[in-house]
Amino acid sequence: MLDGEILLIILTAVQASEQTLYVYQTPKVSATECSSVTLFCNFTSNGTIPGFYKWYRHSVWGPEVTNTSGELRGRVSIVRPAEFFFHKSANIHLHHLNFSDTGLYICVVTLLANSEETAHGNGTFLEVKRLVADGWKSQLAITIGCSTIAVITVLILVAVGGFLGYHNKCE
Repeated sequence: MLDGEILLIILTAVQASEQTLYVYQTPKVSATECSSVTLFCNFTSNGTIPGFYKWYRHSVWGPEVTNTSGELRGRVSIVRPAEFFFHKSANIHLHHLNFSDTGLYICVVTLLANSEETAHGNGTFLEVKRLVADGWKSQLAITIGCSTIAVITVLILVAVGGFLGYHNKCE
């Protein structure tokens, strides 16, 4: 009679040998400059098989989207390993979007069963819309960058803090 561990190993091997991997992505996502967005990537597989995922920009095997290199350096978050393993999620979050981040993002999932199996989604087109000041109903569009908004916010907070501090001294 087989004990539980050996039976589990046999069942895992059978599942892995019948593995078929499919990757699904949201076709299009829109966001505004300076905001954050989630690019969704889910996959189907039999059981829970270890693996990993990568995202590429413009084409499969194009420039890799990472938090440590390229145009998106410091602006990419990935899902926890448990989300990948148990929920079959390979989502990424892009932060502080720039207009130049517009483009096609492709999710590639690799599972490590008896043999390595890799599949990719059809891609998600990310449209980043410019932050535009809409005033005076003219055709003049003033683009405000993320850093400008941050500086203005800090200046307002300092001014309000200074006013409140001065106002409290006078009472």
